Amino acid sequence: MKQIYATSDEIDLQMLIGLLESKEINTQIIADGAGDYFRMIGCDSAITKRVLVSENDFDKAVLLMKENGFCSNDVPERDSKEINIARIVLVIMAILLIVLFFL
Repeated sequence: MKQIYATSDEIDLQMLIGLLESKEINTQIIADGAGDYFRMIGCDSAITKRVLVSENDFDKAVLLMKENGFCSNDVPERDSKEINIARIVLVIMAILLIVLFFL
């Protein structure tokens, strides 16, 4: 799988997925950080989601994107250390909220 697009905008994400899948190009979405767990409206607006397609469909997908006004964009890769720190902070915040709720 190769990345063709990255965004934190859920509307752009869903429009691109719909466009690609209407042309029988299968997509896979990967979210940075805890985005895979918290894909609720308003909870992941700062989390980058990446659109991946198979290597066989890559050129077709990029051409289709450009024809429909999606600009290819490169988002810097985050290393696993940054992602793990974000997950730990998220868990700590959740625990604190739960403790404060029950006190």
